[in-house]
Amino acid sequence: MDGLEADTKLLHDLADYAQLKPSALAREIGAAVTTITRPFNGKAATRLSQPTLEKLRERWPEFPGWLQPVEVVPPSNGIVKALEGAPDIQLPRDLPVFGTSLGAPRDFDGHAIEQIMLNTGNVIDHIQRPAILHGKDYAYALYVQGSSMDPRFEDGDTIYVTDSRRAKPPRIGDDVVVYIRDMNEDDGHSATGVLVKRLVRRTAQYIELQQFNPAEIFRIPADIVLRTDRVIPWREIVA
Repeated sequence: MDGLEADTKLLHDLADYAQLKPSALAREIGAAVTTITRPFNGKAATRLSQPTLEKLRERWPEFPGWLQPVEVVPPSNGIVKALEGAPDIQLPRDLPVFGTSLGAPRDFDGHAIEQIMLNTGNVIDHIQRPAILHGKDYAYALYVQGSSMDPRFEDGDTIYVTDSRRAKPPRIGDDVVVYIRDMNEDDGHSATGVLVKRLVRRTAQYIELQQFNPAEIFRIPADIVLRTDRVIPWREIVA
């Protein structure tokens, strides 16, 4: 059994022990869902990292699989150098995850577009706050529903988002969470649902968005957009 197969077996045994799906294992340790689901499904190109294994061991210390030797990636022969001024912050597990569900497709610009129903009053979980979001109470997380942004985001992936009313607005090429205005509400400040897409273009009359599965580029009238929040890319999360 090679190393990748050993990781797959370990995660299957751990999921059976914890009585959880692989996506739930990831959420329990505050990791991206694909960190666990890809090796679980035998689709990983690299081994489980030492930090991931340590988090799993810390969460389930009584798991009997830890009694067996687990192969890990050999330590690097590089020299570790401490960075001056690195903040010594104990990041809390307080980032809210709002409840989402897969909504019925909605017609935009002649395309049937997958949308997500979102209830910002329903906090279904709290996960560890990345360092980049330390002290930013306008940040939140969502679990992606559906496959319209696959392979950029897979079903069940965690995305980190900042409220555009208090943070940097999205730029062209950013992934975004678009809140669709409920036109039946008198104040127009309620959302009927959200779209997780990529921002292609923005004018006074419309915003143009892209999804990947199926591949579509479509427009939404600007007057039905309540707001457009920015999804923080992983390169910033891990920077």
